[in-house]
Amino acid sequence: MGYNMLQTFHRPGSTRCVRRASLALLVLIACWITSCTGPAVRSNLPNNTPPRPQASPATVTSPRDAINNNPADARSWFSLGKMYFKERKYNGAVRSFRKAIEMGLTGPEKEQAHDMLGWSYYKMGEYDRAVRVFDKALKLFPRWSKALIGRACAYRQKGQHHKALAEFASILSLHPDNLTALDNRGWTYYQIKDYERALSDFKKAESLSRSYPALRSNVLSGQGWCYYMKGDFEIALAKFEKAARIAPPRYSYGVWDAYRGMAFSEAGLGNFDSSYMLINKANSAMNYDTNHDLAVLHYAAGDKERTWHFLGGPGYAGVSLRVVNVEGIDILYVAEIDKGGPADMAGIVPGDIISGVEGKPVKDLDSFARTIKSAQPGARLNLIVSRQGVDRKVSIVIQDASRLIESDPLLRPIIQHQSRNLDLELRTANKQWRFSP
Repeated sequence: MGYNMLQTFHRPGSTRCVRRASLALLVLIACWITSCTGPAVRSNLPNNTPPRPQASPATVTSPRDAINNNPADARSWFSLGKMYFKERKYNGAVRSFRKAIEMGLTGPEKEQAHDMLGWSYYKMGEYDRAVRVFDKALKLFPRWSKALIGRACAYRQKGQHHKALAEFASILSLHPDNLTALDNRGWTYYQIKDYERALSDFKKAESLSRSYPALRSNVLSGQGWCYYMKGDFEIALAKFEKAARIAPPRYSYGVWDAYRGMAFSEAGLGNFDSSYMLINKANSAMNYDTNHDLAVLHYAAGDKERTWHFLGGPGYAGVSLRVVNVEGIDILYVAEIDKGGPADMAGIVPGDIISGVEGKPVKDLDSFARTIKSAQPGARLNLIVSRQGVDRKVSIVIQDASRLIESDPLLRPIIQHQSRNLDLELRTANKQWRFSP
């Protein structure tokens, strides 16, 4: 889990992404309908089927009872892994799938165990391990498209887009109508801002997915985000509206993503009151922290007071942190530094550990975030920073979070549209002045 002082917005194509909250997590929570993120984590459907409802905790007791009766039963471990996976308890899923494989699971279940083990690591953000699992699966089951897709998605999350695209191309050369590959390749193109190629894949997937409403909703939202990023807000809005209409009720992620896309499209058209209401609808579909979305939208509307209200304050430190739990204690490692930001100017570098602020120990990520956000621009904060086991006192000067908000990729199309309209108004006014009697 991590806290990002640089980019606090959940992009639909980001790194999966959940593609975000007032401050973003470095490890994105992926869905089984994976895309590997970011105006969000993007998501996709590995089996072209809608996501199933989460299993109740009571359903785990049956495989556990079977394991208690026969600890060497590989199929029981496999069943337990599936239950954990559905409950998003991925550490338990990893242990169970590994146990099932070690005990000699056979048949189709062996393939499925490798597949779900890879996706468990993927959802935990351990993309290197996911790649290794899919590599092993492909040695056991050569040319297995599901393993190829899983590996390609992990490559994408690692930022190795060229490898991901090559993997998808090899699948589609053999199976041109593979919906999962088309969908995921579309999101890969989206991440590298190749919106025309992304649209081509999404549109083809849409034409082939009429029997799969969840996946069809997903690719329609993909089209919506592409048009949104291009500044075509009316087309984007129509795509998101269609995605929301056809999304199955239990596909909460798809409904959420569509309403969220509608909200930003309405903001692009200048309908900010509608955009705020649509964010509330997105939250009704899938409960999430709406603060950052509302902060961005209010900023686009020119209301900084409400922006800081939802963001939690105007403070900005320009440091992204990663949390590692060591013997029950959270350690805050510096993962990324914003060049020219407060942390960079103070000499903080990736790999440093932040253990204190203003003379007090940093208890957890949230408390540190609150301290930074609530500080006023220009305020000086003293941090305790450890490097190679040596503690030192570092003073940073807090900057205005406008820099953070303005760097958000989902704000950019709205700002660009507003700038074009302003230029047009100025040219029109100048022309009228020049020719006035």
